[in-house]
Amino acid sequence: MGLPKDFSTHYEAYSRAGVITNAIANDSFQASLKLRNNRSLVDIETSKPIFAQDGDNKLSNAIYLNYNKIPDYSLDTSTLETETDDPFEQNRYFILELASPDFAFAHDLYPIVLNKVTSATDKDVVKDKDGTKVKDKDGKDIKIKSLTVYPPYTPEVKAIYLDYTASEEIDLQASQSEQEPSKIFQLNPFGYADIQTLNQDNQYYLLPNYQEQGTLYIGIRNLQPPQNISILFQMIPGSGNGELIPPQIHWSYLSGNSWQKFQDTEMLSDSTNGLVDSGIIRLSIPDKATSQHNLLPSGLHWLRATVTENAAAIPDTLDIKTQAVRATFVNQGNAADHLSKPLPANSIQGFVTRDPAINTVQQPYSSFGGKPKEDNRAFTMRVSERLRHKQRAITAWDYERLVLEHFPQIYKVKCITSAAGNHNPGDAKVTVVVIPDVANTAPFFPLEPKAPSYLLKEIQAYLQNYTSPFVQIVVKNPRYKPIQYKVGIRFRAGSDQGNYLKQLNEDIKRFLSPWAYEEQADITFGSSIPNSSVIHFIKKRSYVDDVGYLKLIEQVAIKAGSGGKSDIYYRVIPSNLAQVQHPDSILVSAPQHIIYLMGTEKSYDEEDFEGIGYMSIVTDFKVI
Repeated sequence: MGLPKDFSTHYEAYSRAGVITNAIANDSFQASLKLRNNRSLVDIETSKPIFAQDGDNKLSNAIYLNYNKIPDYSLDTSTLETETDDPFEQNRYFILELASPDFAFAHDLYPIVLNKVTSATDKDVVKDKDGTKVKDKDGKDIKIKSLTVYPPYTPEVKAIYLDYTASEEIDLQASQSEQEPSKIFQLNPFGYADIQTLNQDNQYYLLPNYQEQGTLYIGIRNLQPPQNISILFQMIPGSGNGELIPPQIHWSYLSGNSWQKFQDTEMLSDSTNGLVDSGIIRLSIPDKATSQHNLLPSGLHWLRATVTENAAAIPDTLDIKTQAVRATFVNQGNAADHLSKPLPANSIQGFVTRDPAINTVQQPYSSFGGKPKEDNRAFTMRVSERLRHKQRAITAWDYERLVLEHFPQIYKVKCITSAAGNHNPGDAKVTVVVIPDVANTAPFFPLEPKAPSYLLKEIQAYLQNYTSPFVQIVVKNPRYKPIQYKVGIRFRAGSDQGNYLKQLNEDIKRFLSPWAYEEQADITFGSSIPNSSVIHFIKKRSYVDDVGYLKLIEQVAIKAGSGGKSDIYYRVIPSNLAQVQHPDSILVSAPQHIIYLMGTEKSYDEEDFEGIGYMSIVTDFKVI
């Protein structure tokens, strides 16, 4: 049954038949809101009428109950969280119930009223509370049997919406003993913290205030401050932006939910030159460092390294290990060529005399810094070169030989003068491009070997001592130009296509960048590779039956902005020759080439490899 026009007419028979005492009006039905808080009920204001009336005094289907204020009560926040979804099992919830009339919507009274009206005689008339007969507009008695009995209204709820506004005043500068029961928390990437504990120069930030451009978090287990700790940082040489000035590293530790800076006396040593090279950093962890906090996962002591600018100048980190020490070779009558090659990783696995306090010994990476004793051949070559350049850097040959003699970790050097480097011939500028020796050093970017930034600075400072003070020397890594091929091939019948797809990709990489796989392979500046030689190489593979087509994809770098980051996009070029445009550039293979399989039919149509199925976001679509 729908909502009646008004309840006074709808329930008129109930009161005139004498079943209920007071007549029902539109505001007779009222609801109360209560708060159940830890088994006690708190009344919220007084009961309010449920049904509203419009301008024509007609009842409205929409019900709005507004409560302006919840009275004060004791809120125990420790009991708010429960493990049940049953609202009646919660420690705190609201109760909205019908408060009046007592008989609700008179469903129980309906059969009584109906029976009284239908069984009434002509003598049964309507009377008021004091027994006086009620007259109609014509002055006649109103007979009970003439009353119209409507079924009681049955409300049906279609939807219930709850909206509320809450406010609280919190004094962030209150002392610990006067702290407010309510708090404001900041949500951070790995946890949360009360902003009152994050006071920064008497300033409080509603949202996390990140002023650092780059941050490294290190969590250490089983640390017992105060304690010294040695941490190995294995960086990837040359992976940072060498055109940027390396930023200063700021170290701090987590105490509670507050970061505390390390004092100068607590920074014991740093052989990484500010995280630009692999090395060991030794720190003295004070007893203020804690392992219980909300800002980061508890159970660990957290260290933080931050930079405020030029974060791209920091090389990528390959590995971080604690309990690190440096082992130095001591000559005990070893072979003369012992230091001709670095000691491979995992060569050292224990002590000569076992130490019970140390469980295991690991050498995760190859040795560095070794230089073999000069033999007669090397002596003769060094003296001959010395007689030629006379320990002065004048010609390009002089620069190259001075670097190779003094820095054994450099494999190849190319000196580019102003004219050769497309500079103004009148400029006294010399560019020295160096390639580190990657033999037996397990390089982490074998396709693009680069020297670390600190080594470039050492070479520049060394050369500046042997040249004119008016010459500007720039020492840099080569420009590596990755080339990628999109190729359609057919394998021989019966071959494992999945396995040979990977094998062909590796073979193409080996062909384009042989120095990454062979010790004796040379790295050539300014080289070029025709497509025909690549096709010929692929056809010579024993598992390849035919090569359908080959397209060259060029990688183009957009100049880095103020943050030091460069954008890269790829494009298919119609040229049949991959070549560099700068004298300090080297062609290298891309890590992954695009290889499509042709069908078993002998005929081949290039259109078979066109369409959406052979397109990629990187090479065929531009994302704006």
